Amino acid sequence: MAIGALCDLIIVISVGMSMDGNYWVPMFVIVIYLLLVLIVVTVFKYRSSHQMRMSQFLLSVFCRAENNRLYLKHGVEMRPGFTGKWIEFACLESNAVDEIIQMMRQRFLKPCLE
Repeated sequence: MAIGALCDLIIVISVGMSMDGNYWVPMFVIVIYLLLVLIVVTVFKYRSSHQMRMSQFLLSVFCRAENNRLYLKHGVEMRPGFTGKWIEFACLESNAVDEIIQMMRQRFLKPCLE
């Protein structure tokens, strides 16, 4: 974007110097450049936000699959941390699989019902 701004500045200065007293064209070129920068920044923000949400979702699916496959049998629960920056391991009080499933259902269904 810095190179684009420099090129735009050179174009605006050359157009402004070639036209005597007409500054509307250089201002129009600057406004077009600023709109293009705004559009590019918005697209990249949305794209990176989408990729971050997808990576957090995939991490939570992976943690859930590993819980079902291995960890819950041993009384350990694996959960993604804040914004997926770490993985949190929690030791569960009971080793009985039925009690663990019952506890997880209560934890997840209670907020949905309220």
